[in-house]
Amino acid sequence: MSFSTVLYPIIAALMAPEGTFLPLNTQWHAINKQQEYFLEQFYTDKVKAQLSLFSQDELKSYVSQDHNELNAIAEQKGFDLKFQKLDAGKFATLSILDISIKWLHEGLKTELEFHGTKYKAALLESANFEIFDVADHHHPIVKIKTKTSDTVFLTKADKPLAGFELTNTYIKLWHSQITHTYYYDSIIFPTVQLNQMVDIAWLQGMRTDDSTSIPYEIGAAVQQTKFKMDETGAHVESAVGITFRPVSLPKIYSIDTPFYIAIVREGSIIPILVAYIDPSDWEKAE
Repeated sequence: MSFSTVLYPIIAALMAPEGTFLPLNTQWHAINKQQEYFLEQFYTDKVKAQLSLFSQDELKSYVSQDHNELNAIAEQKGFDLKFQKLDAGKFATLSILDISIKWLHEGLKTELEFHGTKYKAALLESANFEIFDVADHHHPIVKIKTKTSDTVFLTKADKPLAGFELTNTYIKLWHSQITHTYYYDSIIFPTVQLNQMVDIAWLQGMRTDDSTSIPYEIGAAVQQTKFKMDETGAHVESAVGITFRPVSLPKIYSIDTPFYIAIVREGSIIPILVAYIDPSDWEKAE
């Protein structure tokens, strides 16, 4: 099974309601390790500022209290993710990343074989790429040139990686120092057609801090990612849907089980009374 991680539409979906349903620069509180890592490493001012690297056609967000409106947009853009009906007080965001990349020079269609099975493949000539080694990685890295400011890196994998581990591995690789350069006439790689629902349920329960007049938490989070790559280039599409719900504070807290009690006088060393009290000593209602 393939794994993909596309973080920019997640960041955009969280920022989209700022200025309308949420205050500007809303701060979030993590309730699990993945949320904590995401907020510390990726949901930073530096990364959020990089959303400006994408045009409105490449990364766009929508905010609504009408699930039908968001579902219609997702369907029109070719995505299958669905929002459930939004109850009073809830709202949702839909963020869509859509980036097309063309190789510097178009390649040729070909085939390759893996474990006895033949697959469609692309062949690119040397003007399109560089191949080099970096420290602490067992396979050469292919750097493919494009007609835009985007660069595509390919390298053979020793084991499956997913999530933040996958992201951090590639960040480390493309910033590593080159130790050796190779010269090849051409490269061949499989053509790809990936379409998967990505598990981002780890976002559920993350909540805004107390600076918001109404605290909100993430009730549902879904992502669909599509990726195509062939002899002409690559195409990345990823949609993220997040539902926000107000955190309702209970009006009454009931101590309706056996309980402990302590009565302490200010300045005293020992309490006046400590007790465990169960229903045998509760007063019965008439």
